[in-house]
Amino acid sequence: MGSEENAITSAGQDLRAATPSYVTLRRDLRRCASPLCGGFFVDAVNQDSLRCADGSRSAECYVADLELSALG
Repeated sequence: MGSEENAITSAGQDLRAATPSYVTLRRDLRRCASPLCGGFFVDAVNQDSLRCADGSRSAECYVADLELSALG
């Protein structure tokens, strides 16, 4: 494999969780312009931290919107 293929494989493996992730949601009640406020805070229940949408790791991440259609 070339270095580019290794990078893609490594990135894909990094995105998969070894164990299921459980989270809690807390509504963002701050009053400011969306999407900076008004979404949700996602907190990892069974892990010390989780990977946020911006790629950083944190105990809690802000998300502006939730996609729940897969829940039926």
